[in-house]
Amino acid sequence: MTWSPFAALPSYFGGKRKLCPRIFREIARYIPQRKWPECTLLDPFAGGCSVSLYAKAQGFRVICGDVADRSYITARALIVNNTTKLRDDDIAGLVASTDTEGILTDVYARRRRLLNWFVTDEVADLVRTMLANVERDADSESDRYWLRRYLIVRFIFLNAPYGQMSTSVGLKAAAGNEEGLTSSQVRRLVTRWQRPLPFLMGVAGPINDAIFGNGREHVAFQGDARDFLDRYTGDVLYLDPPYPGVLDYEEAYWPIDCLLAGHMIPRVRSRFSHRQGWRYLAELLEAAEDIPLWVISLGNAEVTLRELTYLIERYRPVSRAVIVKYAHLRNVASAQKTEENREYLAMAFSP
Repeated sequence: MTWSPFAALPSYFGGKRKLCPRIFREIARYIPQRKWPECTLLDPFAGGCSVSLYAKAQGFRVICGDVADRSYITARALIVNNTTKLRDDDIAGLVASTDTEGILTDVYARRRRLLNWFVTDEVADLVRTMLANVERDADSESDRYWLRRYLIVRFIFLNAPYGQMSTSVGLKAAAGNEEGLTSSQVRRLVTRWQRPLPFLMGVAGPINDAIFGNGREHVAFQGDARDFLDRYTGDVLYLDPPYPGVLDYEEAYWPIDCLLAGHMIPRVRSRFSHRQGWRYLAELLEAAEDIPLWVISLGNAEVTLRELTYLIERYRPVSRAVIVKYAHLRNVASAQKTEENREYLAMAFSP
C-alpha cells in the first residue's frame, strides 16, 4: 500500500514513491534508525519531493533543493511548512474574480502556441486568475502563500498529468466534440474548470493531510545542485539527478514552468539529461567528501552499474550497489521499455 501522504504530491517523472522504503532500508544499514532524528538528509534534486517528505516523516532534518519553481514551491509548502494548513477561505479566494489585465500577459498573449497542446484555454484562464489572486495577497515569507501556490501546482498537474494529459480529450470536451469520449470523461474535465471550487477543496484535503512537523526545522533551496552542496552539509546525501538519455524534465514541464513564472522562459536542457550526463556526478561527489553517507539513484538507459560504481570509487569505496526492477509512469512508456527499466542504488559510506 502506498504511504498516504504521497497523495499530496504531484505525479512526477522519476518519482521515488515506491522506492522510498527500499532507499531508507539501505540507509539503515549504515545509520541506525534510532539516530535519524539527530541527522540531516540532503536532497539537492528534490523533484516531486517524495524522498524529502518520506525523510521528514522518518525524523530527519531535511534540506532539499531544485532549480525548478514547481519543485521549490512543493518543498516550501510541504517540507519547510510544519503546521500551516489550507483553510476554506484560502481556497475560495483563489478562484474569486479579479482583474488580471496586465498580469502574466507575456505567457497568455501567446497562449495558443504554448499551452493548447498542454491544457485547455479554460484551464489556462483559471490558472491565470488563481496566480493573480495569490500575488495580490502576497506575503512570500508565509507558509500560507506557498501552500496556495502549491495548490495551483497540483491543479495544473491534475489537469495535465505528466505533461501530456489526455490533452486531446480536454480540448475535444472544451470544443463540444464528444466523439470517442465517455460521458464521465467529459463531465469530469469540464466540471473542473466550470466549477473549480469543489475540485480544489477535494485536492486540498490530501495536501493538508501531508503537513506535519517532526521537531526539526527544514530548508528549501532553489538553485543548482553544485551550489547546494557548496552551501549545505549533513549526514546523508541522496542524489537523484535527471537520468541520462531519457525524458527531459525541462522539455516535459516547460509549460508549467512558464505558467508559474508568469513569462516565457528558455528551455535549457539539464546537463544530466544528456547521454553522458551521469559523468557530471563526479563534481558533486567531490564537493560532498565531508558527508558520511552517499545514496545515489540512477537509471540504466545509458550507463551500467559497473560504470557508475567506477565513477563513485574515484572518491570513496562503494559499500553496496544493487539493481532494482522499477517502472516509471507505466502509462507514458511502452511495455517493452517498462520491462527493461532498472534502478541502480549505490551506497558509499565513510564514517
